[in-house]
Amino acid sequence: MSANMMISGKMITFGAILALPAIIVGAFLTRGNSPDNTPLQRLRSDRAIDISVPLGQWEQAYAFLADDVIPMTLTLDSQSPNLPLNAEIRKGDTIVATVDGDSVQHAAFTIVPNSGFYQLHLQANNHLAPGSIHLAYDSGILPDTAPLSVQDIPPGTQTDPGLAGGECRFNSGANSVNVLTEPRLGAAVLGVLSPEAFLPVHTMTNNRAYGVETNVGTGWVFAADGTLSGNCINLPFIAIDAVGGVTPQTIPQPTPCQLRNNNNTLRVNVRSTPNLNASIISYLNPGAVMNPVVQSGDGWYGVDINGQRAWISGTVVAQSGDCASLPIEAPPPPVAPPDVPIHLIEFDRDESGQFSDVISYPAGDREDRIQLNIVNLALRPPNNYREFSLTLICDGPGSEFVRWGLPQNPTLTCGSTVTLPFINGANSEVFSIIMPEGSGPAFVAYTLLTNPVL
Repeated sequence: MSANMMISGKMITFGAILALPAIIVGAFLTRGNSPDNTPLQRLRSDRAIDISVPLGQWEQAYAFLADDVIPMTLTLDSQSPNLPLNAEIRKGDTIVATVDGDSVQHAAFTIVPNSGFYQLHLQANNHLAPGSIHLAYDSGILPDTAPLSVQDIPPGTQTDPGLAGGECRFNSGANSVNVLTEPRLGAAVLGVLSPEAFLPVHTMTNNRAYGVETNVGTGWVFAADGTLSGNCINLPFIAIDAVGGVTPQTIPQPTPCQLRNNNNTLRVNVRSTPNLNASIISYLNPGAVMNPVVQSGDGWYGVDINGQRAWISGTVVAQSGDCASLPIEAPPPPVAPPDVPIHLIEFDRDESGQFSDVISYPAGDREDRIQLNIVNLALRPPNNYREFSLTLICDGPGSEFVRWGLPQNPTLTCGSTVTLPFINGANSEVFSIIMPEGSGPAFVAYTLLTNPVL
């Protein structure tokens, strides 16, 4: 059993309707227990889909856009003999057409030219039986040209969108894609791009359409129908007006970001990570420039040096061009380099001093041992004895995990102070500064301050 309708805005006119008992206007939502909050799926023009109706599922909903120039036809066909269908079409909150019946296997609706979105609420009449429904929404205008001649995409040659990799391409993926004559939904079909194939892209529009080159002329595809690969950053831009026409616009191209060392005498350090304590791997000479490719998000710029990522602080160079649009790259956490098993430091009995180094976790040097010697202690009082206060100052992510003190039990934290005695013959003490096992990611620069207590 089948039914046909023509829809114009909120008016319904009936064409040739077969089996009138199958047409019950406004009765769709009175059947069963279908929810009002059924999620909407976008139904694209000129593409047919098969809808699986699982056992017990009441309703599926789709949104589709009317064409303001040509009529569009919405066709529904039950693919299962025991699965009659019900369908309701809404525009906004208004029900404009309903097909309902116990034996309806086919329904077709003609949407006359107008603007705006419609909703299709589709329900299997027998919710106790699974099956499938074939759904198509198209203009009914068949392409009058030969199919496009396309190239197969060689495996492994595609690049991510926007990255250097040759020409910009539109890739069809697993499905065939209609190539249209104009950059608007409902336009005539120029030809069909086969699955797993690509076409060169030369233009983009403000409604997410891409101009492609085919063997039968320029065509248009939509972003939602495939993926892009290759160098697609600087495609020419075309604006689409309200009636579907095109108005070319000149879009100024951004100037690449550039870093310049404006100092006439000093070189700028180029470091392994965006951290002032990171190792220096190169320099930016006076007057020289570099073009960064990424930014850290906190004032550092990433450059490529012989295939290695390196970093320059934005505080010591002049920036020009479009630096704000550089992608943000989270740098790997810095790693403290290995050093000697024990650091030996000596201070005079009456002088202050300090020692600095870095530790990190989980990778890198996570523990330093320091042997502090107080020298020039006399054999007899009063200069044979001194007390020194020791304070550990820390800076960097993970400072809260640092522990320090005597090697057998380092329990002091950053900022803590301890006072120790030193006497001739017992003028040495060993300390451990450590990131304990189980600490969070850390890279900490520390300074041990020693001061005589007078």
